[in-house]
Amino acid sequence: YRRADEVPLSLLPATTPINTRLIGEPQEWLRNRSQTGPFVALSREENDLGLATHSDSQIVFTLPAGATSFSTIVGLDRIAGDGGCVRCLIAEWDASEKKPGKKLWDSGILVGSVSPKVTGAVDVCVLLQIVLTTENAHDERPPGADPLDIRDDVCWLSPLVVINRAQLYADPAFAVALPGLS
Repeated sequence: YRRADEVPLSLLPATTPINTRLIGEPQEWLRNRSQTGPFVALSREENDLGLATHSDSQIVFTLPAGATSFSTIVGLDRIAGDGGCVRCLIAEWDASEKKPGKKLWDSGILVGSVSPKVTGAVDVCVLLQIVLTTENAHDERPPGADPLDIRDDVCWLSPLVVINRAQLYADPAFAVALPGLS
């Protein structure tokens, strides 16, 4: 369940400026499912709303007018087991430079044996776009962690953008992009 003023980020328009792998072919990121099934799944949690990514990737999402905050839960996909070693970032997108701007949130080093991280409410009031970055943390990996980008499958669970309630009814684009929102 979600509140009426929460819009799933996974349903918003996005572009992928970076999608590379150190080992093997790049994996496309997925909306509302994981690489192995119909749910986005962390160790104990799963949801039908979310994103599945792999290092190294950047996904730029266009935020709707009236967006006030963004929140999600980030961790290694359950298929990674205790493996993987990544850093996940949320930043504003600098469209003129075509690269991430100010960092809004940093997961620190995530491995499969670490609990998922909750972002809390990230302020996006004045932003038009945000970028979700999944980086391999090969150079910062703790002892015993997978090298390179092995098992770097990440899930962004329940990625929700909170919209100013007045904007929900003022912008007809919402009715087209997200039918049934009202």
